[in-house]
Amino acid sequence: MSSSDKTFCKYFYHSLMLTPYSEVRPCCRFDTNIYDESFVWDGESKLTDFYQSDLFAGLRKDMEEGKPIKGCHRCYQEEELNIPSMRTKPFPIDISDLEDKDFSFRFVELGVGKKCNLKCRSCNASFSTKWIGDAEALKMPYSGDNSEIDLNSIPIQFFKETKSIKVTGGEPFLHNSFSELLNRLNESGYSKEIELEIFTNTTVFPNEDVIESLLSFKHLQISSSIDGVDKVNTYLRHPIRWEKYLETIRKWRRLEIHNPNVDIFLVNTVSIYNIMHTFKFIDWAYDYYYPQQPDIIFQIVHDPSYMNVARFPEDVKFGILDHFFDESHRVYSKWRLSPILEKRLKQLKKLIHSKAENSGVLEEFWQKTDALDRLRKESFKDVFPELNSLLRRKPT
Repeated sequence: MSSSDKTFCKYFYHSLMLTPYSEVRPCCRFDTNIYDESFVWDGESKLTDFYQSDLFAGLRKDMEEGKPIKGCHRCYQEEELNIPSMRTKPFPIDISDLEDKDFSFRFVELGVGKKCNLKCRSCNASFSTKWIGDAEALKMPYSGDNSEIDLNSIPIQFFKETKSIKVTGGEPFLHNSFSELLNRLNESGYSKEIELEIFTNTTVFPNEDVIESLLSFKHLQISSSIDGVDKVNTYLRHPIRWEKYLETIRKWRRLEIHNPNVDIFLVNTVSIYNIMHTFKFIDWAYDYYYPQQPDIIFQIVHDPSYMNVARFPEDVKFGILDHFFDESHRVYSKWRLSPILEKRLKQLKKLIHSKAENSGVLEEFWQKTDALDRLRKESFKDVFPELNSLLRRKPT
């Protein structure tokens, strides 16, 4: 293995991400916060020119020489745990006709804006307008003033070679320019060759015109964010109500059933808050989808770091694993889980076993949790009694 094999990433050549506050990145995992340089696109120059600027050329040069890229630390951390990272996993679409260093934006990720009606605990005011009031009350810094990116400033020809688009927000279906982009891709005919994935908080179901544009894509994947069942989901994805989630997911499920090019995935963002509820969530999902099996994806919280399971003390993680053992027996006696979900659960257990710098994590966790609880009039100990007892238990 050459040194560059440990650092080389196809996303720097075949992918482009535009964040809700106009930053350009190679992918969603790349961390721009640790750089002094600006990654913000001005909205006037060509995106392709910006992506081939001296800034990105320098990063590619270091990567090709086998030098670690500090903005890629999230993938490196997962690889150290023998967990497949975004860098090491197969590229999301076929690029067999391209050389490694050919520039072609086959995969595009669009953070269409930060307009959102939720303020999830794992999010912040850089990605959600709903978060801004809380961030200012708690004196938390955030990036970007614009609530919506003008996607009409991106010429439709930019997507000529694109085969896959991933869309995040904010909440994408609250952004008018996103609906307009869907219509432009439909009218251009490009949508027929594009696989589209949309991450939604599942509070909004679009109108008939938008649905028509969505169904024109080669494949549509709706990734429905859900961090637990009932009050757990409400606490982590404030202020969503469980009844509203069920109402909206039912509409998406109906669209999936009637259209073979549509798939719905349940995306569970795993943090210290909800990891002990993993099997309760799986139980609900299998019951809701019966007799079919749900598609479940786990996303691991690295930031904010006080929610990162890997950072917590060993006695806490031992208690989580003990809880996992009990809950898994209950679920396995009821359901036969899919092989892919079994594989993802094994990766989740690796996360619990992993070690990371943990100085001050409990103090930070309680400070941040208590501050948001007071502001939002919520109660951690009422929603998570088992975790509350575990975290307050003195180490033996």
